Amino acid sequence: PLLIRMLGLELYGVWVVLLSVVSVILIAQLGLDTALTQLLAAAYAQHDVDDMGHIEGTSLVLISVSGAAVAIVFSLSASFLLSKLFPAYAGDASLLTTVRLFALALLPRFWQQWAMASEAGLLRYDWQARIEGAGYFLLSVGVVSLAWAGQSLQVLAVWYLVATIATLLLHLLFLKQAWQRLSVKPTYSPVSVGSVRDALAQGAADQRLEIRGLAEADGLGLAEGVEDVFIRGEAQCAQE
Repeated sequence: PLLIRMLGLELYGVWVVLLSVVSVILIAQLGLDTALTQLLAAAYAQHDVDDMGHIEGTSLVLISVSGAAVAIVFSLSASFLLSKLFPAYAGDASLLTTVRLFALALLPRFWQQWAMASEAGLLRYDWQARIEGAGYFLLSVGVVSLAWAGQSLQVLAVWYLVATIATLLLHLLFLKQAWQRLSVKPTYSPVSVGSVRDALAQGAADQRLEIRGLAEADGLGLAEGVEDVFIRGEAQCAQE
């Protein structure tokens, strides 16, 4: 409600849709984060430092390639997406820049997901929650402050990019300390690609189940909302 008052209903809707689009695009990892967590946790349980380093390095290369490809495609198709998602703003240069700023944030967001998966593989959910909480607080306070100051969506998108990079750096700082403590050296290994690919298939299957569950939950929530509207309408008619 606070952002709606500051941005206006239309611009708030645009902002929420762009955030949702980024969340959906993260599915392009195809379960790589889940695969990383499973493989890293298995190697960590066996105290296999070399395998941990290969898994970390190989998964980072794979997720960097996929993230860069998605970011480039998203940036190049910004005009098309703008015309389809927001026809009324199809010719708005400022909003087009906003969409491209979100595209710039995609690769850091992919790296952020990779870092979170690494922390999960090391069973450090405590630090994962702390860092994500700090990042969310930083993003929220900045967005509200900028909106209160009357800044445009373009400026808010810049802050989204800054907050994303800041959160990523916190994750990397923790991982660097964890690697040093465990004597892990992330390195790319072609031999690890096969193991990552096998786990990736399982991760993708898990992700499909998760997406299906979310879709069913959203559909159920929508149906319940529509039913609630009809019930209230009938009650109001009865009173009249």
